[in-house]
Amino acid sequence: MSQSRTVGRRGQRPIGPLRPPTPEEIAWSQQMGQYRTKVPKDVFRYRSQAEANADWERWHAELVAATVEDGTQDETAAGSG
Repeated sequence: MSQSRTVGRRGQRPIGPLRPPTPEEIAWSQQMGQYRTKVPKDVFRYRSQAEANADWERWHAELVAATVEDGTQDETAAGSG
């Protein structure tokens, strides 16, 4: 039983050669990048966990309200009930 290994040189990458993204890949990337973040991006300092939880709940409530106003809620969830 023989084992082969390469010493001193790198082999071909398993994902294939590098290439620019296709138009479909670019469109997918742009579509995936269009979302609202749930939490503002910054550093926050709180005096208590309760203050932090209150902000977290407020941010989520604002996101839900904005989603409903924009009409971007999941259609499967809107159709059930």
